[in-house]
Amino acid sequence: MSQFGQVARIDLAARASHQLALIAFTQIFGLSVWFSSTAVLPSLVRDWGISVSEAAWLSMATQVGFAAGAVSVSLTGALDRFMPHQVLGVSALIVALLTTVFALFVSTLPVAVAIRFLIGICFAGVYPPALKLTASWSFKNRSMSFGILGGCLTLGSALPYLLNVFDSFPWQALVGGTALACAGAGIISLLWIRSGPFSETPRAIDVSYAWRMFKEAGPRSACLGYFGHMFELYAVWTWIPVFLLHSLNQQAMTPTLGVSVFVCLGLGGFVGCVLGGAMAERFGQQKVAISALSISGLCCVLSPLVFGSSFETLLIFTFVWGASVIADSGLFSAMLSSSANQRAVGTALSAQTAIGFLLTIVTIQITPVIAGVYGWQYAFPYLVIGPVLGILAMTGTRPRAFV
Repeated sequence: MSQFGQVARIDLAARASHQLALIAFTQIFGLSVWFSSTAVLPSLVRDWGISVSEAAWLSMATQVGFAAGAVSVSLTGALDRFMPHQVLGVSALIVALLTTVFALFVSTLPVAVAIRFLIGICFAGVYPPALKLTASWSFKNRSMSFGILGGCLTLGSALPYLLNVFDSFPWQALVGGTALACAGAGIISLLWIRSGPFSETPRAIDVSYAWRMFKEAGPRSACLGYFGHMFELYAVWTWIPVFLLHSLNQQAMTPTLGVSVFVCLGLGGFVGCVLGGAMAERFGQQKVAISALSISGLCCVLSPLVFGSSFETLLIFTFVWGASVIADSGLFSAMLSSSANQRAVGTALSAQTAIGFLLTIVTIQITPVIAGVYGWQYAFPYLVIGPVLGILAMTGTRPRAFV
């Protein structure tokens, strides 16, 4: 290779690292809003005079909104029509505005649910564009890139729990802080993020690929594995804090418990995603994804046995669960982005996330119902259905379907 070619290659690698870092920061800051209402749920229950089951509709509304938004993005081919960094930036700014309204002006559950639904719709313009942008800047190390992105999604989602250390501040300040962070994500995307060289601009938008891709072995397996993963993921993320509260016989989210949730779900998830991405580069995406599904599924089954254990035991168990339950998320996105028609990657990723998040609506709602009948000790074992079905889908496809 000529000296000029070596310099160009080094420059491209440096630009890719810089862009991937910026994309990662947008997910940490932008997705901090996602679980902001869940993190302050005890305060909302107290201030608004609602039950925990009623407050669960705040999380449900976000999931439903995201699914609706992702379906719209998929059916319109928005990520293949417009510049993804612009979609991400504008969407993040709208999420920040809506979250500010939630913090300053909302005091009743119906209005709060409506606002969270709109926030969920706009989130469909924050996360899927980041997936496409990541794919456009990564080729050889795509598993690692998507692993880091998944870790940043986890850190951002768990960040509100860390803010619980400021328990002397009203819940409005915590939610407002996440709105400010999300606005920062929008500004970063609009000013400094651009698409990379590994992306194609289609001459014509083919939205039918959203369902045609299921006829292809690689995309079908990546999607079915992802659906099994999502069946478990958000139910765990939403209700693990309540599981820990009951297991420790506490009545409210304390600063110590809030930090513990952040460590287990946030830092644990980040470690799991990065480790999963690194191992996938060496052992293959399928093997690592199946391993992660196996471990998280086992945690579902074992959760009743650790209920009521010591704080240290619960912390270790939840850390392992938090790491394994998200470790494969970026891998499924990497699989799909590699095996799907490169002229419709945005549409494929949007369809994958849309269907996956529709499944989360079911499990988020079912979990507290089961807990109401059998107690929180037995709220999670049924979630093993997702990992089992995901593993069956993955083992039904040959490894060479992916690159």
